[in-house]
Amino acid sequence: ATAQSESIDVFHCHGLYPIGDNYFDKSYTKANNVLLHNALKAKVTICISEFSANILRHKLHIDPIVTRNGIWIKDYKRGGSPTGAVLFPKANLDANAKPDDTLWLRDNAKFNLLSIANIQGVKSTGKLSRTDFLSMLSNCSVYLGTTKENCSMSTMEAMISGVPVVGYDIGFNSEWLISGNGCELVPFGDRLALRDALVRVQSDWQRYSKAARE
Repeated sequence: ATAQSESIDVFHCHGLYPIGDNYFDKSYTKANNVLLHNALKAKVTICISEFSANILRHKLHIDPIVTRNGIWIKDYKRGGSPTGAVLFPKANLDANAKPDDTLWLRDNAKFNLLSIANIQGVKSTGKLSRTDFLSMLSNCSVYLGTTKENCSMSTMEAMISGVPVVGYDIGFNSEWLISGNGCELVPFGDRLALRDALVRVQSDWQRYSKAARE
């Protein structure tokens, strides 16, 4: 539902917009108000992750049903490259997808960093079509999962393509991934651990890539 309604049987909610740090204008606050209103009015609310459901449990004291999204694995071919770039996959920077960790890695490590969004001092692809994104992803070595997400299709696409994920143990990552099994997850905000995890994955890339796809 994108509009406010007084009579709702089932409301399928993908989560709320992150509106902190003045990244988004007031239209996103209004959109969140509609989402919250609909969740309160619905007989049943469905969320796509525990991450998004927990927000509604905490804020509204309702208990959504969690039905996770997924991908058709047959649509994806094996890819990834041990010598490819470490990809920061966000096309837009906002209150959730901040560049801070990528900037820290730029200044404190020697990884080949690549970003879709424009980040100072980091090579950027600019916004890509779906086909071009998957083609670019297939040439990367690691997918950098540092943002809080309730469901990340591109993280799933990285794993099924054989591109290991290195990121923080929060949100989608915590629910969907098992650290050490095709990915490495470290405590949120621990950049030294993030750097060490990237080194660990790239030094044993073939094993991580195989496990990611499996």
